[in-house]
Formats: sequence, C-alpha cells, structure tokens
Amino acid sequence: MNVKTVDMSEADGYVVIALDIIMEDLKEAGLYRPNLLYRGFNGMRIPILLKTGQDIIGEIIYCSTEEDGREHSGTKETENPFFYAFDTKKPALAVFNPDHLLLVKPMGYKFKNPLQKLEALVAVYTLNHLFE
Repeated sequence: MNVKTVDMSEADGYVVIALDIIMEDLKEAGLYRPNLLYRGFNGMRIPILLKTGQDIIGEIIYCSTEEDGREHSGTKETENPFFYAFDTKKPALAVFNPDHLLLVKPMGYKFKNPLQKLEALVAVYTLNHLFE
C-alpha cells in the first residue's frame, strides 16, 4: 500500500474541513464509502502500520466515523481523528474498512480477524500543513 501525502492547508475547520480533503481523495481513488473509519496517529509509526495493520500494540484501536469528524470539525474534541494526528510531529491518518472491525466500546474497535489486519486498511495519509 502506498502512503499519500496530502496538503491540508485549505482546511480551515469551517468552510473546508480536513475530512473533506481526505474524502475527496478517497473518491478520486475509488476507495470512498460512507461508513469508513478514520484514525489519526503519529506518522513516525507508518512502517509499523504497513507491516502489522495497526500503529499501536493492543487489541483495541480508536477510530472516528465520518459523522464524528464532521460534528467536531471546528473543535478540539476527542472524536475528531485529525486532532490526534495534529498532536504529533508527523501527522498521519489511517482509513479502515469497518467490515473488518467490531465496535467494542465507544470509538473502540477490535479486528474481527487479528491475523488479517492489513486487509482492513483502505488508505494511509501523511498530512502536511494540518491546522497551520
């Protein structure tokens, strides 16, 4: 899977939100569907994500829905995946197919098949100029 770098400088959090830019790119690539899950993370962990299917150790990953990203686009709420990415030196976003994940607690997901985590990964982005 390729990692795409996206310029987020047009995202002002009101007229254009960061999620709009990602969704447009997913649509252009033919990867978009309304129920995708979004996870902001430290881009320094991209090699681990691409090897294992997740950027952290543990059974649960926290992801946001498109609705979460829209509802909290102008605030620093925990539901907005871009704010997790923003708090790192190399902001990144992973996009997951929800068919491969099971919701186990609010925003907390487990992989249905832990041996096939990479199959859940739809796209990976590094985010330039996020909230500058």
